[in-house]
Amino acid sequence: MKATELVIISLFSILTAVGAYINIPIFYVPFTLQIVFVIMSGIILGSKKLQFHRLSIC
Repeated sequence: MKATELVIISLFSILTAVGAYINIPIFYVPFTLQIVFVIMSGIILGSKKLQFHRLSIC
């Protein structure tokens, strides 16, 4: 795995952690940006690199 790929994976891990603290109130259900960053990382990284992203969050 290249260094640039590791940097991108760690960047998405940081964005996911920070996105958990950003709340957008929509009616009665709080909406965080965490789910947006997880879906975006899945689209951009692909399935193999997404496994490393998910392991780095745990």
